[in-house]
Amino acid sequence: MILFSLLVTIAYLGYTIALFGIPESISDTYYLLERRKKGTGVLFTAWTWIAAFPLMIAWLDMATYQLLAFFACAALMFVGAAAQFKQSLTEMVHYVSAGICVASAFTWVVLVGYWYIPFISLSICILLGLKYKKWITWIEIAALTATYITLLITHIQ
Repeated sequence: MILFSLLVTIAYLGYTIALFGIPESISDTYYLLERRKKGTGVLFTAWTWIAAFPLMIAWLDMATYQLLAFFACAALMFVGAAAQFKQSLTEMVHYVSAGICVASAFTWVVLVGYWYIPFISLSICILLGLKYKKWITWIEIAALTATYITLLITHIQ
């Protein structure tokens, strides 16, 4: 389930980056897809749900700090449900959910003893940010990378 979620995430990010280059944020791919062809922004929502739901099942099964795992995945699904973050109705839900997702995932990673993984991924992404700008995207990628790497390591053990 973790690997499936990771592959879906890589496929979505690869697809959208191939189409548009590095976006301002991963969430911005909703609007980029919509501009390209009306109705395709739903792919962003589909990615969040298809990646988060199986990940939640696997992560909760790992039995450590389950509340953080639940918050991280549920918040990602809320991010997708409130994909239109530039509209006043969904803006707050989107941003608060994104913050909860990242904070819960990073907190879980630190609590299970792999604090150095987000440190390394953030360091690499800061360097990429210096080169390519798009800071929000790189921070999001650092969070995803640190979470997936830690999940795979703890799952294998």
